[in-house]
Formats: sequence, structure tokens, C-alpha cells
Amino acid sequence: MATTDDDAGIDYADLAEIVLTVAREIRLRETDLGDTISLTPSNTQVMRYIDTHPGATPSETAEATGLLRSNLSTAIRELEQIGFIEKRRDEHDGRGVRLHSTPTAVANLARVRERWAEDAARVLGKPTGVPQATKLLRRLGEGLADERRRSGARWKRNQM
Repeated sequence: MATTDDDAGIDYADLAEIVLTVAREIRLRETDLGDTISLTPSNTQVMRYIDTHPGATPSETAEATGLLRSNLSTAIRELEQIGFIEKRRDEHDGRGVRLHSTPTAVANLARVRERWAEDAARVLGKPTGVPQATKLLRRLGEGLADERRRSGARWKRNQM
């Protein structure tokens, strides 16, 4: 642990535990959305990356998500089958492909995000500090991902 302050270490561990608990509750509610398609965690990670990086290559996507290439290939195939991803030939390298979200995926994500917002508003009301909390969690997520990429680590399980 980088900090010598035991209280800060406990606070960070509590934060991580809460993030995991909240994420689980959010995922459980997604199955209740009858008009949306629920994705596996790996497929969700791939879609998150492609949604924010349209035209990414499979290699870029594998590195960013931490998935092994074989797991990424499976995810891409599954996402193509349900109509969420389309592959387009790379304009600069005819042998390569670029990954893009389909209109079906964009509409699905919009419905899911709407549900997330409704659930949070219903449970929390209008608390202060949401933008700051979002910024803090984004910084944590990006920092952890940067460390993983620098170390060359890949996820060992497809479920992560």
C-alpha cells in the first residue's frame, strides 16, 4: 500500500468494497430491463471501450480492456451476433479492421444509462458532490488501468 496512514488504507479498501457492491446492484437491475440486451462483463467492457473509442482496432481494445486476445475474439464474435458491433475495413491497412458500435448498441446503451440515472435519482434524490465523486472514481479507474497496462498484466478470467 502506498500510504503509511492506516486509516487512509482502510478508507480506500472500504471505497473499493462499496464500488463493487454498487456495481453488482446496478448489474442485477439491468436484467430487469425487458427491452434491453444484457451483456456479460467482458462484452460490457468491450462495448464501453468501443463506444468511447469508435474505430478502435482489436489490438487497441484488448490492451485497453485487459482481455486476452482469445477472450476478446469471443466477445467480438458474440457482440457481432447480437448486432452490437460492426467491423469495418481499415482505410489505411486493408488487412486490418476497425470496430464500431451499431445503432442497436447505441440505443441499448441509452436505455441502460437512462435506467441507471432513474435508479440513482430515486434512491439518492439530489445529493451534492456527484460530479466530484464521478471525477474521483474516474481517476481511480484510469490510474488502475494505466498501472495494469504498464505492467503488461492481462485479466486471467473472462468474468472480470
